[in-house]
Amino acid sequence: MSSSCTTRFFYVLFVSVLTVTIIALGGVFGASAAVRAPAAVRAPARFQPYGPPPPPVTTAPGGFTTVVTSRTITPGGGVIGPVPVDGDGVTVTIPAGAFRAPVQITLTAPDLLAVRTAGVRRYHTVGGVGIQVQDEGSAYPATFLKPLSLTIRSRAITSASIVEYWNGQAFVKDTGATVTRGEAMAALNGDSYFTVLSPFRAAPRPGPGVPGLLGGLVGAALQLLLGLGGLVLSVLTGHI
Repeated sequence: MSSSCTTRFFYVLFVSVLTVTIIALGGVFGASAAVRAPAAVRAPARFQPYGPPPPPVTTAPGGFTTVVTSRTITPGGGVIGPVPVDGDGVTVTIPAGAFRAPVQITLTAPDLLAVRTAGVRRYHTVGGVGIQVQDEGSAYPATFLKPLSLTIRSRAITSASIVEYWNGQAFVKDTGATVTRGEAMAALNGDSYFTVLSPFRAAPRPGPGVPGLLGGLVGAALQLLLGLGGLVLSVLTGHI
């Protein structure tokens, strides 16, 4: 082998070894840097405004779990409704100063068939609504600074209707509620579930003169038939 060929061989060998070494060292340093690199910091989530809360957990008959509407109310107060709840018009009025900070008020509808008579004999449920107040996603921790006003309007409400609320164990009569024909009003200082009950209508009884009138007509018809029968008999026997 000539000296020029030997020189070229060693030159190619040197370049090849150098290239492989550089590639190997690059891989090692790259892997080490990847291990030492800090984990990416996740950007903080954006502030999420109030939204409909999950259905409330309650043992009240009727459930009151169907969300009808949900509103954010500021310390300045406001009005929710009228909104339809089981066919009734429901309005909640929040006076200014009832809350020191914005809260979320949610109205829920009950299953009236499950509420049934709410423990009141000869009455049946004609309406109801659940009212849930939350402060930053949690139940409002205290009584309201001012009572809220609840109004339920329905043609099924009469002056004899009553309003009841759930006290945690049973429905009890709300003695502070006012009821007029077509409207029931109540005040509340905390979360609650309300029902409106009306008495069953008694079946109409026939008037006292109807049986006598029918009896008289039947008697007159019998007398007429007897008279006609006697006349026919007289003609046939030749007496007339």
